[in-house]
Amino acid sequence: MAGTPEQVSACAPCGPAVDVVPLEAGEAPELVLVFGRPIPPELPAPAVVWVLDGENAPAALRAGDRVVATRPGLPGAWRTMPLPVGDELFASARDESAPGRAVWLTPDCPRRHSYLERFEHSVELVEPPAGAAVAVNLHDSDQPAFEVRAARALAAGQLLVSETLAPSFGLEPGIDYLEARDLTDLFVTVENAARAPEAYAAVRARGRRKAEWFRSSRVVQRLVHDLRLESAAARTAP
Repeated sequence: MAGTPEQVSACAPCGPAVDVVPLEAGEAPELVLVFGRPIPPELPAPAVVWVLDGENAPAALRAGDRVVATRPGLPGAWRTMPLPVGDELFASARDESAPGRAVWLTPDCPRRHSYLERFEHSVELVEPPAGAAVAVNLHDSDQPAFEVRAARALAAGQLLVSETLAPSFGLEPGIDYLEARDLTDLFVTVENAARAPEAYAAVRARGRRKAEWFRSSRVVQRLVHDLRLESAAARTAP
């Protein structure tokens, strides 16, 4: 795997289903995962390169390399999917936290400041890694998006309150997470969810199950399977 240490840590698979081999180990892996730029030179196997929001597809790719876009519309993309969620970020179950607090997923940014200037929550909005049953996702800009931090919150067993996720990548509002269609809706939904998270236990449980779609080891297994099928088809093609 290649990318920043933070991305590799947050996206890495683990467990018996996937054998992770460091690039410097000297062994020949079947696939190299590259999360964003830069792409290391002389990779020892075909690479699947995630192109993050705001980036263009790499100009020089080898014949066996593939590009995965995190947003639709990238020319030449092999797949469109979010960054995978590292297996170690998944929680088997979540202890119920005391009501009255929610954790920010959105980093400190102008849009978050603008929201807090407009709305004064009666519940406590805390920063990670403080525990909270509810996680709040405000988009970084006015444009709808799918932030991988939302999937990570679901994997951790938190009840997600988010502005509309677009593309949804299979997450269903009202079933897997609580959707806020505007900022006022976000304020009201966060207040209700943080005051009584137990009232949304079914949504939280369903979101945790749906997060399995983004589990890194499962994502890698699917990609390897698809690449094997493509290689077999290419060998048998006339």
